[in-house]
Amino acid sequence: MKLKDISFNEVVVTSVADFSILVLFVIIFGLIFRIFAPALINKQKKAASYIEHDLKDVSIDAILIDAIGVVIGLVVALIISMSYRSLLPPLWYSVITITLYFVFGFFGFVVASAKVKGHRKILDSRALRSHEKINSGTPKVIDTSVIIDGRILDIMRAGFIDGKIIIPTFVLDELRHIADSSDNIKRVRGRRGLDILNQIRSEFNVEVYNNTAKLRHLDGVTEVDVKLIKLARELNANLITTDFNLNKVATINDIKVLNINELANAIKPVVIPGEKLLVDIVKHGKDREQGIGYLDDGTMIVVEDGAGHISESAFVTVTSVIQTSAGKMIFARINP
Repeated sequence: MKLKDISFNEVVVTSVADFSILVLFVIIFGLIFRIFAPALINKQKKAASYIEHDLKDVSIDAILIDAIGVVIGLVVALIISMSYRSLLPPLWYSVITITLYFVFGFFGFVVASAKVKGHRKILDSRALRSHEKINSGTPKVIDTSVIIDGRILDIMRAGFIDGKIIIPTFVLDELRHIADSSDNIKRVRGRRGLDILNQIRSEFNVEVYNNTAKLRHLDGVTEVDVKLIKLARELNANLITTDFNLNKVATINDIKVLNINELANAIKPVVIPGEKLLVDIVKHGKDREQGIGYLDDGTMIVVEDGAGHISESAFVTVTSVIQTSAGKMIFARINP
């Protein structure tokens, strides 16, 4: 009977102690919540907007990885909590277990987020190196003739031009002037040039060079070609053009020139003497017996004794190939 009384008293004391700890825990938590609740409530909308904004930049993969990290942390906490379950009173077990779940869940989230950020930094660094590689080439200044010509867009799309593309404001002014010309042909060419320019600016890294301080000394220069040469020299840039005369003047001034016409000639198929071709002869040549035909790439072929085959297709044999400033000229004769 005495042993039973002692056992009962111990149970009562233990229950009172556990209840006191629970009440103390609730009071402390209530005080903390009471202190921070106003600030949390006032910033609730702002925090929600921040979270919404941040989540827009977070990929589904990152969210899944973070969730997996949290789950792993909770599983670890569960395994640990099972090891001391029989050693603690229920109240203490609950408090410690909740704390353990929170700590390990948060730790799993932090580790997973760090892995995601590390992977993202690697990808960003690769993208940055790729971007720097693209823009590490010599700057290129393009003139009005290149924009109107239009082939520069396809060349850039093919990836044959590296470095920054620079379009001076005086080139834009000249292009707008051509687009507003009273001459119908010039007006069409100018508007086509503006369309090409808009496509280039939307697809590639193009700088419209409008530094007034650096261009001020060019205000007294009336010739656009002279301005281009001086600007290319100051920027240590290459000049892209289709203008034959500008090409020559820039070369004299030790400026590297990339001529679109020369590039087009360089990539034309090579034709050698003795090669046989099928040619459409379309008109008479300078000499009475000559006929003129063209290859698919626009190369002109002068056909000896071709005058009698105008508007016909004929097999010819190449006799010689001449390289001129305007391109290649092929001479051939009708096959017997």
